[in-house]
Amino acid sequence: MPEGCVVGVLTGEGATCQAMRDGKDRLYSFYADMTGYRLGETVCVCGSEAQMSFCQQGTVIEVTHLGRTCPGTTE
Repeated sequence: MPEGCVVGVLTGEGATCQAMRDGKDRLYSFYADMTGYRLGETVCVCGSEAQMSFCQQGTVIEVTHLGRTCPGTTE
């Protein structure tokens, strides 16, 4: 998996942002266009950890990539 990327399942836990949980049950949140995605779907989110954000849960990611696969992978 590319550095700075996290694979997880989209959840409805986010108060102001989209949330997801990875395979180790860690909570992440991010803001992105979620058109075409649904809760329960596995996605890859890439970016850096946000220093400041209006997202209020988990580790907040400043998204540079959101997709069903990670950049450079064919899985």
